Amino acid sequence: MPAIFADQVLPVGNEQKIKLDASIKDQEIAQREVPSTADCATHLRLLDTFVALRRSVELLADEADLTAAQGWDLYCRRAVSRFEKWSTSTQRGQPPVDVLMAWHALMLHPKAYARFIELGGSLGLDGLDWTEVSNAVDIDITLSGFLDLIEADGTLESLVAEGRQSTGIFNLKNPAGTVLFSYDLAAAINRQFDFSTKMSRYAWLRSPTAESTLAQSVERYRNFFHLIGAHPGTVMVPTLDIDLVWHTHQLAPLRYRAYSKKMAGRLIDHDDEISADRLQELSTDMQGLWREEFGTEYHACLCWTCEAGRAHAPDATAKRSPCPMLNSLANHGYLPRDGNAISMDNLISGLGKALNFNESLVRTLGTPAFATSTTGDANTFNLDDIAKHNVIEHDGSLSRADFAVTGDAKTFNQSVFDETYGYLTEGAAATEEKVNVATMATARSKRIATAQATNPSFNLTSSQVTVSLGESAVILGTLGGSFSEPAAPLEWMKIVFEEERLPFKEGFNTSTEVITTAQVLGLSQLIATSST
Repeated sequence: MPAIFADQVLPVGNEQKIKLDASIKDQEIAQREVPSTADCATHLRLLDTFVALRRSVELLADEADLTAAQGWDLYCRRAVSRFEKWSTSTQRGQPPVDVLMAWHALMLHPKAYARFIELGGSLGLDGLDWTEVSNAVDIDITLSGFLDLIEADGTLESLVAEGRQSTGIFNLKNPAGTVLFSYDLAAAINRQFDFSTKMSRYAWLRSPTAESTLAQSVERYRNFFHLIGAHPGTVMVPTLDIDLVWHTHQLAPLRYRAYSKKMAGRLIDHDDEISADRLQELSTDMQGLWREEFGTEYHACLCWTCEAGRAHAPDATAKRSPCPMLNSLANHGYLPRDGNAISMDNLISGLGKALNFNESLVRTLGTPAFATSTTGDANTFNLDDIAKHNVIEHDGSLSRADFAVTGDAKTFNQSVFDETYGYLTEGAAATEEKVNVATMATARSKRIATAQATNPSFNLTSSQVTVSLGESAVILGTLGGSFSEPAAPLEWMKIVFEEERLPFKEGFNTSTEVITTAQVLGLSQLIATSST
């Protein structure tokens, strides 16, 4: 299972069985009150399934002399009828996808679903078990898959007939046949489909920053609910990313109700019938509230390019290294944002997606880091482990003080970098504000000379010289667009070192050429030769 689908939040009923387990920390239990990134990722798979299913239904509609819209309408009405039968069955298994779609739509109206349960609905408040959904749902529902569904239930004609016999209204009846609860569920399915289609188009699950995008969405959702509680009576309009987490939360009704009452003092409903004009007006109001409370912009482009280019400063608990490039990748989400338990697979994926480094190069650069690991697992390391002196971290850094001088070779040191930047600026003045091999070599040599003069314990072994040259080559070649004749904009160098982000906003693009070990070693040699 891909890592993004791991750690799904357990249904409340299952969680009761493990609450006494001493291995489950209080903080982990507290985090379960909102959806995990894995829950949101599985929900996205489910939405992709619904969208693929609709395409299949619409393709088949023509065979029954129906328009695509008519075919889908009949299918939704049939789904409601089948959901009604399934919901009252005494031997319910995992629901088929059409029934799951109807149940999904009903739970996305929290007050209606609560009323359904109060009046005797037997589905309970646990909601969806994301682990079961993840195992059962095939996101590649194809035309043949839909034909299998028809084959199991009868002919295409019988399917159409069933749809025409259903009104699309979901009813809960008592044993005497009296309707206790009634809801236009077919209409609810269709209202939700606009959201499903939008999420499918963004294709976040295929994005190189999927995990960080969803993690940020969960945090924004927490802030969103904080505003709901702080401004009772104000209608809050979510952005798409927040709405995904909100929808995911509602699919665990008991957990959602508890969180809603904790944060807002009441069960917050989800109204999907507000007009577009009114939504736009309310959304503008949200922008001001969000900026005032959190100091950030509420609305942001959610496309892959913008998500990849959006770096987030690490929180106080996140771990970072002496390496500005690795820190930048973590801030962008190419590596785990918290800087913990980084595996070789994480490195291969992160450096591959962000910098187009091939696997062999990543293994060459990354293997030494595992020798510094304090995680208890030889196959992982934390970013701050790399700060262990004289393993990878070394004297004469371009942006960190020597360990013997300050006792801290991990944290960015502005004075040290100001010295380096001065040397880079001098050299770049003659090359259109671009840093080339000669400029980088000179800056590196002069920084090492300063370190030697100011650190009585200065020690840079031959192996650390190789590491130092490799670090310079990686940053120069990456930002300079070439590992043979690099020309890195001076501003971009400053951004990576000082802000620890890749300068996507300023025009940087991931290399279209796969970068190899030979290329990095070649540039390292050019810098070494120029230094000499």
